[in-house]
Amino acid sequence: EWNGMPGTVQLDPTEPLFKEVGIFTARSDDTDEALWIGFHADSPIPGAPHAHNDVGSFVLDAMGQNFFLDLGPDDYNLENYSGGIYRTRAEGHNTIVINPSEHKYSDGTNDYYDQRYGAFATIDDCVMKERGSFAKSNLTDVYADDVCSAWRGVKFDNERRTVTVQDEIVMKESS
Repeated sequence: EWNGMPGTVQLDPTEPLFKEVGIFTARSDDTDEALWIGFHADSPIPGAPHAHNDVGSFVLDAMGQNFFLDLGPDDYNLENYSGGIYRTRAEGHNTIVINPSEHKYSDGTNDYYDQRYGAFATIDDCVMKERGSFAKSNLTDVYADDVCSAWRGVKFDNERRTVTVQDEIVMKESS
């Protein structure tokens, strides 16, 4: 419990990895012109009102500008908010999109989630060094109906002057 809210975690703003909520951040320096990346990889919470299909998403700022961003605040009163609208689906985030549509699962159920509802993901590996850093996540469970394996990683390199977002995906069949 934090700040009177059950189930929340107080984050330490000096740490780059918030494992409990699946967030990794890194930046080149403390200026407004800094190169900055944020990476999100946690499990979608079944039934949560804010359950977006955003596992594996990232944001990137450089030179005081947003280059890859999230859509921002939501209106929870939108029709079909929890699964069928662009802003809650993977297409509305900077993440991997595989076969987007009304999703039909191997067990015969279907919904509008384009990432597997109730899947498991975490930031599995993270290294922070003065000249660079990286974090990566195994997203295989998130796309289990379509992939043999799926990984996404973000890397700060070249004295914290470059960012690489790398996906390694092995599909079960052509897609």
